[in-house]
Amino acid sequence: VLGLEVTQTDVEEAQGVVVAFMPLGESEIELIEPVDGDSGVARYLARRGPGMHHLCLEVDDMDAALEHLRDHEVRLIDDQPYIGTGGRRIVFIHPKAAHGVLVELYEKLPGDREQIRLPGLMGGEELRQRLDDLRQTLSLRGAELAERRRRLVERGRQAAAGTRGFIEGLRRGGNGDEAVRSELDVESSRDITDSGT
Repeated sequence: VLGLEVTQTDVEEAQGVVVAFMPLGESEIELIEPVDGDSGVARYLARRGPGMHHLCLEVDDMDAALEHLRDHEVRLIDDQPYIGTGGRRIVFIHPKAAHGVLVELYEKLPGDREQIRLPGLMGGEELRQRLDDLRQTLSLRGAELAERRRRLVERGRQAAAGTRGFIEGLRRGGNGDEAVRSELDVESSRDITDSGT
């Protein structure tokens, strides 16, 4: 599936399912197939059809995670964790407590295998580094844009000063060229009228 390799298959008798594990970066995809027509997964498939069943989050300390959830009155499907795939303690957060998504928490065990890294996928540290690089680039780009803005504002001021000088020269009855030169404090070897405008 998706070019990923199944690295492990387990039967979870308590859940009545077979689970195939496919590592994906620092995560993994689990394909779940019911082997018991009365299992929760079988009932889910009968009601909703195939698709995403749940999201699983790894926790370092299940007891601390449960205490946090209970302190915040998060509804659980089971009051106590039970042993799931690979001997890990797992617990499910009720979908009504998670905007309709069934969320599984499982406790990482010492010695759990590291996930296989696939080319093009970023892990947490790599993603953090790329975000830091992006912030730095945007900061430098912001400084560059601020300097451009400053130069444009300065050019605008110069143009406005030239226009004021030209208008003042016209008011005095001339062609405006002398007033422009004095306003901008520039010298010109020809009249503005000679510029072809």
